Amino acid sequence: MNTAKSEFAELIGITLGDGSVGKYKRCQFLRIYFNPKQRQYIDDIIKLLVRHFDKIPYERYRKDAAVSYLEISLKDMDKHLGIPTGSKIRNKVKIPSWIWKRKYYIKACLRGLFDTDGCIYYRRKISNC
Repeated sequence: MNTAKSEFAELIGITLGDGSVGKYKRCQFLRIYFNPKQRQYIDDIIKLLVRHFDKIPYERYRKDAAVSYLEISLKDMDKHLGIPTGSKIRNKVKIPSWIWKRKYYIKACLRGLFDTDGCIYYRRKISNC
């Protein structure tokens, strides 16, 4: 199992969930949004980004939305992540094909996706009979 590549698959899942790839003039960036109360999770993602990009991400807080985000810039972020800049919905972004080739990459990607957008709830079935 390739741990670095599994971590990258998890980062892809996080990006697909609560992340975005955008661009400035000549540079592109990855932003990952969080509830500012999730300090431990934010610290874990900072470590993941530092290991992967060898850079410390900027951490910002948006008062207007009461949300924190991490941002890291790279010249070709879209090519590096395999996720285009702009709207994930309009661009019909999907999980990259290389992730589907190994079960542990799929698990890592789904872990990142579920950590950001997933939930579990219990619903009791009520019978009308």
